[in-house]
Amino acid sequence: MAKKTRNRERATQRPKKGKYTNIANFFYQEQVAPLEKAYRQHMQSKQYELAEQAFAQSRIKRDEYRQILYRREKKQVP
Repeated sequence: MAKKTRNRERATQRPKKGKYTNIANFFYQEQVAPLEKAYRQHMQSKQYELAEQAFAQSRIKRDEYRQILYRREKKQVP
């Protein structure tokens, strides 16, 4: 005869840990990167006045980015 096995109650697993990322990454992606891309495009096409404006705006946004990065706030991502 075969040995009888016990029916064990399995412990419930804890839910998966959520994934988080820094809010500064989202800010950089949405605010800083487009301005830097515009600056590079204007420089390549020799539109120096527009490039200067884009560079000034990107400097302001980069300073904001550094402040947000220093705060180290997190945001849950799907």
